[in-house]
Amino acid sequence: MEWQKVFYEFLIVTVPAVILYFIGWGYLYYYFGAFGINIAEVHIDVPTIFIYSVPVVQNAVVHYLYYLLVVLVLLPAAVLLLYSQLKVRQKNKVKAAWTRAATAVAEMSLWAKLALLIVVLVGSALAMRPIIEAAALETAMRIWTGSTTVVIALPEAKGEGSPKPVAPSVWSNRYEACSKKEALRLIYADDNAYYLLCMKEDTRSGQGDVFEVRRKEGLVSVRFAERE
Repeated sequence: MEWQKVFYEFLIVTVPAVILYFIGWGYLYYYFGAFGINIAEVHIDVPTIFIYSVPVVQNAVVHYLYYLLVVLVLLPAAVLLLYSQLKVRQKNKVKAAWTRAATAVAEMSLWAKLALLIVVLVGSALAMRPIIEAAALETAMRIWTGSTTVVIALPEAKGEGSPKPVAPSVWSNRYEACSKKEALRLIYADDNAYYLLCMKEDTRSGQGDVFEVRRKEGLVSVRFAERE
């Protein structure tokens, strides 16, 4: 039927988008988590989430190329070789089994097919979780080791819309000290705030402070983070 054709075309377009969205969201979830930041705190638009799916795909290609080769090339080749060695009668049995499976799927109702698709997507998501987490933590490690952008806090501008002055405190003093030493490392920035990491002086401890600096309010929060 025409509406079924439209539905399948819709799935073809949306399923890859859903997968990429999940990858990007999962990447940001683990990346922010490495610095004690809840992803719900950060303003992230949909295009940004799609953009952050790229590091995961790149990481998978670079580090898991062997496994992709096994799944996409070697495994099918082994199955074809095994199938070619089977006797004619056994080949017919295998072919009949595949035919019955394909027929069973084809005869499913639309809702049953949709449920099967959801199960496949959920299973794929669970299988991809280690790859997503590894890519995010690899990026976070570059922040911890200093291979990232350094931010220098400039003196507050006076005028309308400038950040409110922060009352002197231990944390504001530490923030200023980190800035003077050029030790503030950019974790993430959006339309509302910057998230900056300042490592402890003893870098071997793998600990640091994460400053949340609002564009209008200035320094608003500090949290502790520890390198995993």
